[in-house]
Amino acid sequence: MGKKFPLPIDFLILLAGIILRVLVISHVQKDIHCHSTPDSFRFLEEAQTILQQGTLPEYFDMPLYPLFLALLILAGCHKFSILLVSSILSYLCFFVLMRKSGGTQGALLATFFPPHIIFSGLLLSEIIGATLFFLSFYFLWQNNKSTFREFIAGVFASFSLLCRIFTAFPLFIVMIVFIAKNRKFPFIYAGLLAITIAGWGFYNMNRHGRFYLSLTPYFNIYYYHAASVISSATGENFFRVQDSLWKAALNSYEKYTNYCDFYRDLATEGIKIILIHPLAFINNIIKYGIPAIFKPVYGYPQIILFCRYENLNPIENSIKWLLIVLQLIFNTYLWFRIIKYTGKWEKYLISLTSIYLGIVCGGQQINDVRFRFPLESIWIPLTLIPSKKHSISPKFKGK
Repeated sequence: MGKKFPLPIDFLILLAGIILRVLVISHVQKDIHCHSTPDSFRFLEEAQTILQQGTLPEYFDMPLYPLFLALLILAGCHKFSILLVSSILSYLCFFVLMRKSGGTQGALLATFFPPHIIFSGLLLSEIIGATLFFLSFYFLWQNNKSTFREFIAGVFASFSLLCRIFTAFPLFIVMIVFIAKNRKFPFIYAGLLAITIAGWGFYNMNRHGRFYLSLTPYFNIYYYHAASVISSATGENFFRVQDSLWKAALNSYEKYTNYCDFYRDLATEGIKIILIHPLAFINNIIKYGIPAIFKPVYGYPQIILFCRYENLNPIENSIKWLLIVLQLIFNTYLWFRIIKYTGKWEKYLISLTSIYLGIVCGGQQINDVRFRFPLESIWIPLTLIPSKKHSISPKFKGK
């Protein structure tokens, strides 16, 4: 009788990760409208515009995710299959490369990465954006002389930028720390990013008359950061301040012939408000931004499981707090690994991206953990201890 060999532990971990994500997506499929967010419907509308009109819609944000959705819809996919394809492909990328870097511990971290599990069930750009950002980092950070790997890193970086404008500055941070660490300038990587920025910017200039990448940061500075600063400085209710600012903006809208100028001026006004109240802005970073570096994902799990943020019954509330505790355990373990297992340059990279996250999330209603997702996707592999069996050369771990 032949000897029976047990299934490799890593294969079981992979299978568990796939099953977990399929269960999340299957639950969402029961009531698509209930388990969606306003951004989900916007992305779907933009994808339908691409398919029906054969052109990009009037973009307020970056174009890649609506294009991705349009391709999947064209291929016959519906929401369940769209979520399934994006989630499983993303998970396989994280699993394979993290396992290669850190063996079984890398496989476990990829499998039970809370934001990845949660956002697998939502039709948002986070899953694809975080995966592209992770891949761009992975292929650049290896510090080898392969121009092909640098080219691949540049391609993924360009796609990451076109998917999520939030990753623009982190991509720059990664490049700067890479240069300082290796005393080498990644010309191909930087060149591809520059071509992407110029190409998308000039496309908008040709279509809208202004060179810009995304209007979302302009809006956020005014509607969230400036409103939070005024609220913090004066003690006035945040939502009243927000409503007042938006009414003032709408009253001036008619004088604009180009809506790009409207949002540009909103950002300018928002920056002026922040400069008038710098201490309030710093206070908001401490109060809202720094906690976003560590706090668990809140709200989105409730949408997925219960179709609502609040008014939960006792059982639902218990499940909510269980998920929060599990996330806190994962986050604590991750930061333990960051402190213990990362080298000097890795700590610089994590610190700089954390500061950026704290600034972006430094206000009420914008301290959303979804901004942390792509950054955590590179923090985790930086903590992996390469084993002889599953090592890459050179290794992630710094000296």
